[in-house]
Amino acid sequence: MIGGCLLVVASACAAHTDGKCAETAAPPVPSAAAPTAASSGALPSAETTGLPDLARVLSQGIPKPRPKQFETPDSVIQFVFQKIASRDMAGSLVAFPPAEYYERVTLKDVVKFTGVLAPSTYPLDDDQYGRFNHALMKYLSDYRQISLKVLSDDSGGAITITESNRAAVLDQFDGGRLKALQVLAIKDTHPESPPKVSPIDEAMGVTEKRLREVTVKLEHREVVVIAIVGRIADNWRVLNLF
Repeated sequence: MIGGCLLVVASACAAHTDGKCAETAAPPVPSAAAPTAASSGALPSAETTGLPDLARVLSQGIPKPRPKQFETPDSVIQFVFQKIASRDMAGSLVAFPPAEYYERVTLKDVVKFTGVLAPSTYPLDDDQYGRFNHALMKYLSDYRQISLKVLSDDSGGAITITESNRAAVLDQFDGGRLKALQVLAIKDTHPESPPKVSPIDEAMGVTEKRLREVTVKLEHREVVVIAIVGRIADNWRVLNLF
């Protein structure tokens, strides 16, 4: 949770070209006459403490695309791979919809999509921090997993390290190598049967989806990545990478 929050703060501060972050006004002090949470029997909340909802404040710092920034599926896919190559994890969130997921997707939508209820795998609707963390990590995990997939075929499991292979393995997983990443081709392999819009997609505002087969090159390696993108309002966004 902490790492994701720091990424959001960093991405928000990066928008300040003068290098200075605006100072936040101190939260209002509740009136002495106002009833306290303890006296009323209610749990402390943003209303009773005068403090902002931290999860919502952080979600407002998530970078979002400009109007019509990604007018085609291919444009948002190109963007996210540029961010993988530049190692700009926070900047990549522009291509993903974590804010929409956090703000709109409920436990009911998840159950409707999966057909099962696994309470330990998805936060409850009133767990603001859990929902924010889940939404953020969902997309940052895609960014990380694709980065590893491009670097090596051995990214899916544990590698036994010995004196003889230690240096080679560490070099193999040097993220700096990704600066040489190139997108060779983006293909619409199944134009006649695009992915269906799921209940979770509908909750986020996705109106249509497309699947793309992306071929990328890193040094002497060519890797195929599957990207599923969806249109939310006037922008295409990356929903899944694998």
